[in-house]
Amino acid sequence: MKAWIGILTAVFASSLFFCPLVGAETVSNQQIIEELRALKARINKLEQELSIKDREIEGLKARVREKPETTAPVEEEKKWTDRIELSGVVEVEYGREKHRVKDPATGNSMSTRDENIILSTVELHTDAQINKYTRGHVVFLYEEDEDEDRVRIDEGTIRLGGIEETHKTRTRSRVR
Repeated sequence: MKAWIGILTAVFASSLFFCPLVGAETVSNQQIIEELRALKARINKLEQELSIKDREIEGLKARVREKPETTAPVEEEKKWTDRIELSGVVEVEYGREKHRVKDPATGNSMSTRDENIILSTVELHTDAQINKYTRGHVVFLYEEDEDEDRVRIDEGTIRLGGIEETHKTRTRSRVR
């Protein structure tokens, strides 16, 4: 224990001896004032730069808030009726017949005429632009048939993708 006290006393005494050498450099009041002025000038410059950056950030925030409002009405300007195109084909058959019939009672000939207009085929093509990247195409078909008298879907296609932006498209279709 006495050995430890001796060692600690030696360390303490040597630190007192070397302290004046470490702190030997003295700073004058004038040097402290100049350094304080330099620090104040640097702080002012940094505060100005910070306020400029804050204004830039506020401007960017305002532009981001305005952006959805400017793009949303563009989509709404186009009515749903403007996104649909209709086209088609109507095919009719016209027939005309002339008959000569002999009346058995009198023996005279009588002529009769039959004129028929028949709707044989109707195709209705519908194209719809659902959004920028989705387009649909459907063909409704009616054909005169002795067995069935109905409208059916003859062809359907959905196209996904925008070739201008993505250079890729996907097309799925069903043809009867």
